[in-house]
Amino acid sequence: MDANAVSNVLSQAVNNKQLVDAGAVVAQPNGKVVLQGSAGLAVNEGQIHADGVDGHKAGVVTVQGTQGALLASGGVMTANGSGKNSSGGSVTIKGGTSATTEADSEIEAKGGDTGDGGDLEVSAPNVNIHGHADASAIAGKLGTFKVDPDTLEIVSGSATTNQMSVADITSNTNANVLIQATGTITFDADLTFNLTQKGRR
Repeated sequence: MDANAVSNVLSQAVNNKQLVDAGAVVAQPNGKVVLQGSAGLAVNEGQIHADGVDGHKAGVVTVQGTQGALLASGGVMTANGSGKNSSGGSVTIKGGTSATTEADSEIEAKGGDTGDGGDLEVSAPNVNIHGHADASAIAGKLGTFKVDPDTLEIVSGSATTNQMSVADITSNTNANVLIQATGTITFDADLTFNLTQKGRR
């Protein structure tokens, strides 16, 4: 790749390496944090929080790129409830071509002391999912982790593009898992969970 091409790619990238916290905003309904790469890549290497407060649901965190969206290793995105009557919000990683959560990354939409787990989503034609996903609830309903690629294969070993390993689902995920592939879903490993197949919305 020549220097001009590199410059063009970098100019289209949005990369957060810092802390973004919407905690003070979430007391208002629908508090929202959006990291959007309108012409290319959206990358989060830092922390983005839109957590709730006592009596209020958590907000919305979205990383979205027209080409790709990446939650890098060490990156954290949370929309967790906090205190009483505080449910988890929603965390979405969405790419026009690809969406990736690297190992040692975290997406969370946990319920508070009372309240339900929220909604997590990784959506793109091509997905790579290796991070931790948690939509648990101490005293409420378990939330949902939606995976929405073109096709998906469940494998017993290490996973690559458009694959999820059994370990990624059973060990790295604390949520109901919902697969909404527009094409085929293939099982090359033994796994039991509720399966829904629909198109991306």
